[in-house]
Amino acid sequence: MKKIIMTLAALLISVAVFAQSSRDRLSELEKATVEEDTKPAKEEKEYRLFDVNVVSEVGFGWQFVKEDQFAQGLKGNKSSDFYFNLLELSFNPTKWTSVTLGANLDWTDYTVGPSNYFHGVPDGDSRKMDLTPVASGMNYTSSRLHVFSIVVPAALDLHVGSISLRAGAEANLRSKSSVQYSYKDANGDLFTVKDGTPTGLDRFTLNYFASLNFGFLGIYAKYFPQSISPTIPMHGFTVGIVLNTR
Repeated sequence: MKKIIMTLAALLISVAVFAQSSRDRLSELEKATVEEDTKPAKEEKEYRLFDVNVVSEVGFGWQFVKEDQFAQGLKGNKSSDFYFNLLELSFNPTKWTSVTLGANLDWTDYTVGPSNYFHGVPDGDSRKMDLTPVASGMNYTSSRLHVFSIVVPAALDLHVGSISLRAGAEANLRSKSSVQYSYKDANGDLFTVKDGTPTGLDRFTLNYFASLNFGFLGIYAKYFPQSISPTIPMHGFTVGIVLNTR
């Protein structure tokens, strides 16, 4: 009987030691798993030497011009700039600097009135772009020049954390434009007329830009030292907001 009791006691002690050992191992495994999960993620994306982004930026702004004949009649609240980024290639020599080259699509509206209006002047088989003073008795309310461009921006980007400063230049290829104007007749009824696709706009222009971003939201500005047309000395700038997913 004594031998049986001693044998059972030894067996119980062995089971207890084994259970304790198993609990210790399980605890160590759980601790290791938690530590692994709480390790900071590697900053692979932030420090890639080369990177590619698709549709990484969308911006909307308002147009302003320097010339008095436009500034007096330009409707800033209706003269707008909208663009989005199709593709961006970036070279990142450090964690804080990037050199980028991209491709954007840009839609720009210049709205003037009522003292001037955009007009397609007949020029052979086409209509040459011009800005014409409104004659006495003409009841124009506004006139709009709509321009679609393919834009290639090149920039230097400095970024620390979620704050980034970007500055560079853009080459613009104007691929399509149109003109429309609105007027009121003698009864006060409003009419809008499309004046066709004008010619005479400079096909290639260059402008400068800068943006300051805080996370996904930022502000941007563009300056246009070149006029959009030899017949229309319009030099201006744009300010607006930008959303990005970089």
